Parts: sequence; C-alpha cells; structure tokens
Amino acid sequence: MRGLGPNQKKILILLLGGALLSVVYSPKQYFRVVRAMRKEWKKIPKSTLESSVQKLYKSHLVKAKQQKDGTWKIMLTKHGQKLASLHDFETLQIKKLKKWDQKWRVVIFDIPEKKKVLRDVFRGWLKRLGFYKLQGSVFVYPYDCRNEFDFLVEYYQAGEYAHFIVAEEIDNEADLKKIFSLK
Repeated sequence: MRGLGPNQKKILILLLGGALLSVVYSPKQYFRVVRAMRKEWKKIPKSTLESSVQKLYKSHLVKAKQQKDGTWKIMLTKHGQKLASLHDFETLQIKKLKKWDQKWRVVIFDIPEKKKVLRDVFRGWLKRLGFYKLQGSVFVYPYDCRNEFDFLVEYYQAGEYAHFIVAEEIDNEADLKKIFSLK
C-alpha cells in the first residue's frame, strides 16, 4: 500500500473488516469485532478523516453512496478490497499467548492435484505462520489461530479442501512440545 498514509491504510483495513463481518460465525464474536473496530475508528483524528477518505475516493479505492437519511455510506471498491487484503497478508501473523491452553490446532487439507499451485501456496502460508508439518497435508500449532486460518481459507476460497481441528492431545505431544518450546 505504498503511497498511502497511515490513516488511509487504517481506513481501508477497517472497511475490509466491516465487509468481512458477514462471515463471522457467532453473535458474540461479531460484537467483539464491532467493539474493536469502533475503538480503531476513534483513533483516526476527525481533522484528517474526511481528507483521507477523499484521497481514497480519488484513488478509486472506496466509493460513496448517499443514504435516504442524508448520511454517506463508504464502501471498498474491488481494487480497494484487493489492496486491503494484501496489507493483511503483509502483517498476517499469529499472536503467541504467554500461557499455552494445552490444546493443539490441527489444519488438514486435501487440495486436488489440478489445484497444485493453491496447495503449495496454502502449505507455504502455514509454514510461514509457524505451523509444524506433521504429515504431508497435516499441520499443527499450539496457539489459537482460527481467525488466521479463516482468513486464508476465505482469501484462497479453499473452504471445501481445508479443515480446522482443536485437539486436546496428540500421540507425539512430547516431541511437539519440544519443537514449540512448551512446558
């Protein structure tokens, strides 16, 4: 997102977050995301909000539609969505908690040979995020990473091929604990 200021980047990402709210699974998760987004919107100085949105509009990254009540609805264009998603990729990482919850996150996928590029890219992202390859298409990670998994699956449209499991034990747990430096 070269050429954009920090407020413009933040606006794009927040608008993308608003667009992705439609895929949130539970009301509890939905309201948690909405609260977090509201806090982030408030961090953008009002003095720069309007000019930042105007610059995004002129760059064809957002579009505006006036509502019946006179307010304006700001939405991402297709180009704006792609750009915001790329920023998410630039910063995509899994936060490691100080204390492990004793659960393993297992990602399994079976992407057909005709989609080999997708399979290789998906596998590459799991490795980049710190997953350990248990078998060819089975990866494990000790910390909560459901949001990151969902983001990758949504972005690559791999939902029919990839699955997420939370396991309380794995037969080679001692080895995995060493790999991830867990007690």
